[in-house]
Parts: sequence; structure tokens; C-alpha cells
Amino acid sequence: MADIDTIIDRAEKDPNIVAIGTEGSGNDPAQAPDKWTDLDVTLFASDPAQVDAEAWVKALGEPRLVQHLHDTHLFGPGTGAWESWLTRSQGTRRIDWKIAPAADEAAYLAADHLNTIIWR
Repeated sequence: MADIDTIIDRAEKDPNIVAIGTEGSGNDPAQAPDKWTDLDVTLFASDPAQVDAEAWVKALGEPRLVQHLHDTHLFGPGTGAWESWLTRSQGTRRIDWKIAPAADEAAYLAADHLNTIIWR
């Protein structure tokens, strides 16, 4: 099962997750993926504070390195707080996880043409 399929399968079982977005170079048809291309995933949650972030970060295996960031107003002054986990697993596999308020979805989509909702 591909990583994104595993993520969607997990989201389907979590009523707090209302949408999944992907962004970045992995969504750019003009760029060929290579071994350094990471997977950028945003989980939109009804209540971000209730998301078990550690379980999501480990959903695809135990990462070797994790950097946790807290961002406010990532997509403008009207947007809420976002939590991000930049992860690296064995080899070159990298996944950047973000948990965002569901209310920020429109601002996320407007911010960059590579931002895409892949599941609701």
C-alpha cells in the first residue's frame, strides 16, 4: 500500500479528520520526483487539539528524526495555529506532517496552486 493510501485509510477511521491536503514539489507536474522528494501532508481537523499527532507521525513507521514546529497565521492573519512535524525515516524518506484547523482549508487552497485536497 502506498504511503498516501495508508494515510487516507487512517483518516477514514478518524471522525476528527475532515480533509487531507498535499502540497509542494510532489504535486508539481513540471518536476520529476527523485529520491529526495518528500511527501507534504496536511490533516484538516475539526478540533486540532484532539489529534493524536504522535500516532500520525508514526503511522508510516518510526521516524529517525522529528522536528516539531508551531506556526500561527501560516496562511494569513485570519488563519489559526498549525502544528508541523518534519520527519525523516531511514534512507531519504521524508514526510512533512501538518495539522490544521478545518476552517483554514480555503486559505490553504488559495495560498498556492500546488496545494490540493486529496480526500474528504
